[in-house]
Amino acid sequence: TVLVVEPESAASAARLLPGDVLLRFNGQSVTDTLRVADAPWRLPSGAAMGLTLRRGEATFETSMVPVRRRAAPRLYGYLALIGVSCFASGLLILMNWPSVRGARVYGALAMTLFAQLVLSQTGTGDAFDWAVHWADVVAGALVPTLLVHLVWTLARGEVPGRRWVLAVTYGAAAILVGLDVWMVGLGGAYRLDDPIRAVAWHDRLELSFLAVAVGLCAFAMTRAFSRTTSRLHRSQLRWMLWGLGLGFRPLTG
Repeated sequence: TVLVVEPESAASAARLLPGDVLLRFNGQSVTDTLRVADAPWRLPSGAAMGLTLRRGEATFETSMVPVRRRAAPRLYGYLALIGVSCFASGLLILMNWPSVRGARVYGALAMTLFAQLVLSQTGTGDAFDWAVHWADVVAGALVPTLLVHLVWTLARGEVPGRRWVLAVTYGAAAILVGLDVWMVGLGGAYRLDDPIRAVAWHDRLELSFLAVAVGLCAFAMTRAFSRTTSRLHRSQLRWMLWGLGLGFRPLTG
């Protein structure tokens, strides 16, 4: 059912009115709302979509050329600036101090942060958009894992359990990516009663994983800071704690 028709929009030009009931699009019977909403994305750019609607007791046909709108999400500029800064710092570390403890892990973390904060799919569903989507998914799952990996590397043995902690975090990252492959890539979300809520739940799960990782890293660095006797090591950990608090506390909140 048509809920809102914006003035001077494609729907307005097609003479749609709130309350119209869509019966068929491009000759196909309407089966569910999600596939109708998805249909315009599957059309070639500029192609018209035939609509058969019911208004009261009357049935009429019209056509509509979908118009794609491009708008940056809220705070995108701020997050993109952080992502580019991460990319630059990671590249600087890898090019100038590749043999420093944790340099490679930090470089990988910086690149994944860049991918997660800068790359954003548009929803067009073409090959490039899918590539951006999967890069964003993998990056989102790896950021908490690489953060934990970096902290345990810089702790220099002051915090125990490195092997099992890394095994658990990398395993959790693999599960998150697998869930997205099933829900989005293979259409598993359509098997659930509320696909949109399921995808939103997966996104919250990804952020929760990051929040747990940040808390775990803060605990590990605080413990390493209290146990180490090296002034240089304490300085490194202090800067890491400041960076963790400033960079990840908003996302954790």
